[in-house]
Amino acid sequence: INTRWESKEFNIGYGVFKNLVVYLAKQTAGNLTVGYSIDQGAFVSKTVDMAVGRGNLIRAVVDISQKGSTIQVALSNSVVSQTFRIFGIEIEYEQEVENRRR
Repeated sequence: INTRWESKEFNIGYGVFKNLVVYLAKQTAGNLTVGYSIDQGAFVSKTVDMAVGRGNLIRAVVDISQKGSTIQVALSNSVVSQTFRIFGIEIEYEQEVENRRR
């Protein structure tokens, strides 16, 4: 069973998307695919190992380092019977007013 969650598109004003931070429950095995799309572009995907981390909570940081105005996030897992739990998502960005594309 493929599991996929996709956010709405967030418009935060022009700036630099620095990181996408996902807080998830540590699992005994498995990977989570974390994807993002900037300004309605193609999704870029990164793999997060759900079994690596201290304690029961993993803070997975995905580097974005890309300029834009909007971001959409997707989380997925394609392993049958693999459970996962997401506690929160943060988008770290820095607003950039002077160099905005017109």
